Amino acid sequence: MIPMWRNILFCFLFPVLLVAADRPSAEHAYSLEDCIALGLQRSLDLSNARRGELLAVEKVRQVRARALPSLDASSSFTRLDEVPTFPGMEEPFGREDNYAAGVEASQLLYSGGGVRAALRAARDYRAFASEDTRRQQAELIRDIRQAFYEALYAEKAVEVAEASVQQLSDFEQQARTRYQNAAASEYDRLTAQVNLANERPRLVQARNRYELVMAALKDLILADGDDFVIEGELEYRPVDFTYEGLIETAARNRPELRQAQLNVQMREENIRVARSDYRPEIRAFANYKGTNPGDEDPSADDWEWGWNAGLSASWNIMDGGLKKAEFRTAELQRDIAVAEQENLRRAIRLEIRNAFLTLKHAEEVVLSTRETVALAEKALQIARVRYDEGLATHLEFADSNLSLNNAKLYHLMALKSHQQALAALDHACGTDLLEDNVEQAENEK
Repeated sequence: MIPMWRNILFCFLFPVLLVAADRPSAEHAYSLEDCIALGLQRSLDLSNARRGELLAVEKVRQVRARALPSLDASSSFTRLDEVPTFPGMEEPFGREDNYAAGVEASQLLYSGGGVRAALRAARDYRAFASEDTRRQQAELIRDIRQAFYEALYAEKAVEVAEASVQQLSDFEQQARTRYQNAAASEYDRLTAQVNLANERPRLVQARNRYELVMAALKDLILADGDDFVIEGELEYRPVDFTYEGLIETAARNRPELRQAQLNVQMREENIRVARSDYRPEIRAFANYKGTNPGDEDPSADDWEWGWNAGLSASWNIMDGGLKKAEFRTAELQRDIAVAEQENLRRAIRLEIRNAFLTLKHAEEVVLSTRETVALAEKALQIARVRYDEGLATHLEFADSNLSLNNAKLYHLMALKSHQQALAALDHACGTDLLEDNVEQAENEK
């Protein structure tokens, strides 16, 4: 038999287990930080950006190799169909099988500064690739934050719609009971039924929108499984910064601005590389070679070895205007990069201004709608009391309920807009403005 204490424990825990089974598992509830971490880990674009950094490192090594000594080894074997003979001689001159081997070393001494310029350009490209990784990471974080807040808003909108349906359902039940008891008119009963029927499609619409938003968030962070849920709150945390300060912050931290600067530097180095083509290239070389002995000296068994060394210089004097065209092309590319850098500065300033104004507007709406929600809740309570006392109709209660729902949704939408605008502003400035502002406020205290 099962001990009595186990039966008592099972009866006590069984309802708790049923409730826990209906709720999403805690291990599948993702916070904003969890979503960001998961997105950064699984993003294919970010993985390719990191591969781009590795490619840039290999590019630096390729250019550096041009300035380092090179050593080449060579060997050959030749079999002659017929060994040649000199006129008047019966013995052949040479052997059918001929072998040769050797090594040659070469070192670039002078290239007009082209190798140094190319090496600097390669290093700039490596830094450019690193900034590109930062840029894609910042864009992904911004997109995840905005999608997360959109999902939170959609989730809260479902809760508001469910509460409204439940409120109208309870009220419809009450109106039906009062009508059956001849305490309310048929008009009140019908009005309550119509209002409830009109509110249910809004709940369906809110649930559908929630599913679409969650699907977009899951796709963004490459999350699988139907049990994916999020946890968090749409909170308002006031921040205090100026537009001029944001511009300065972006100038220091925005990866795109650093990329534009590096792009101009690379174009400048390309001009130096093109200019170096007008100068000669000088190399030092040395080689050591050996061949097998020929038949003309039967007593020779050892290979014949020898070495030589020297300098080589090459100078392209006439190329039909190719160097001039390449040099002019490099200058035009530099000018384009400078103009693009200025356009980027202007675009970032406009981006910051739009996000800043959106944030300020959202702050005002958050504060105003917070008071509106309190007033709407109080108005609904008064309408309910008036209806219970027979001083108001169901229509008055329904209007108050609709006003409260709209007030809650406007407030939630303002909170969402505030958080999304802050995410856009963080991206525009290349930093986490909210955390920096909170830390500064705590330090001032």
